[in-house]
Order: sequence, then structure tokens, then C-alpha cells
Amino acid sequence: MTLLALTLISLSQVPIEHQPDLAAMKAAVLDARAKRPTDSAKLLTLKQPKVDDSLADDLKKFDWYLAGSWSYPEKSFSPSYLAPETFQYDVRRYLDDGSELAYSFVINRLDASKAEVTHTNFATPSTTSLVVKKVGKDTYLELTAFGEKELHRVRSYEQGVLIVDLSYDGKVNSKTVKFRDVRVAMPRVFESTGK
Repeated sequence: MTLLALTLISLSQVPIEHQPDLAAMKAAVLDARAKRPTDSAKLLTLKQPKVDDSLADDLKKFDWYLAGSWSYPEKSFSPSYLAPETFQYDVRRYLDDGSELAYSFVINRLDASKAEVTHTNFATPSTTSLVVKKVGKDTYLELTAFGEKELHRVRSYEQGVLIVDLSYDGKVNSKTVKFRDVRVAMPRVFESTGK
């Protein structure tokens, strides 16, 4: 179930009520995308440094562009990770209680002047949350999805780029890492609280 919540978020997308300024939103996601590490050798040799204590606050202060991940089983980046351009940007927002809101910024492939931010149907309360946990000297993201908790180790957090190892079992010190996930902080350029 490690990635079940991430898979389920794409079930039903609805446009948010107040769409952002298109130019500002494009600039924000393109700036975030430009910060993703593209050298697999560097990405795979990361050791957990001291993670700045600002991470917990930053999760709630910024939106998080999900750039993609490195798949250990496939030994490659996720689809479109290295592509020169993409037309869909998945973004997460974390509220003060840790609840996760899932958005997509979708640009029309045929007419780039048309784009919109959509969200997973918020008619029901969020069943996913994310908080920062310290376990010994290491920092983890505690993902709660549908009542089940998993811990995934933070490998690096600097200059707004968060790299997390997503394990198969979601346990502390897991040796069975499936993905090295890359998330990039970006300013909140639209209003939406999931209500």
C-alpha cells in the first residue's frame, strides 16, 4: 500500500474555483521543474545530511511540485522526468493539520494559452496526511493514508528540493527502497483549501 494514496489521487479531477494567473502559475512550475536533479549518479549517492528544521514548516508554507522519481527496480527515472517539457504538473499542498490536498496544473497540448488547476474531488475529507518525524538522528516523512501509517526516509532537503526514499514496507531503516522521490517547493500562487 506504500503508494496507494498517490495512485488514488488521480481518480476524479475538478477545476478549482479561483484559477491562478496563468503566467504566474507557469513560471512557478517551470522554475520548480528546473531545480529537479537530472544526474542519476548524484541522485543515487545521496546520504542523509542534517535536515534543516524548517522542513516541517516549509511543508505547510509552500506547495510541492512532484517532479517524479528514480525507480530502483527499473533503474530509470519515471516517465517524462527528463523530458524537455511536460503538460501536467502534479502539486501537493499540506494544511496546518498535515492533511494533503492534491492538485494538477494541466496545460492544453494544442493551445498552450489554455490551462487550469484541477483538484481531486474534495467532497469527502482528505484521507491522506504527511508530517515530519525524527527517528534517532534521521528524518522521515510519516504518510498516513486510509488510517495506515508509513515512514519514508528523507535523503536530502536543501534549497527547496526534497528527496525521499519510498520503501516497499514503510518502516524505519528499511533496506527495500522502491523509489527515490523528488519534490520541489514552489510558492502558493492560487487559493484553495479543499473546501
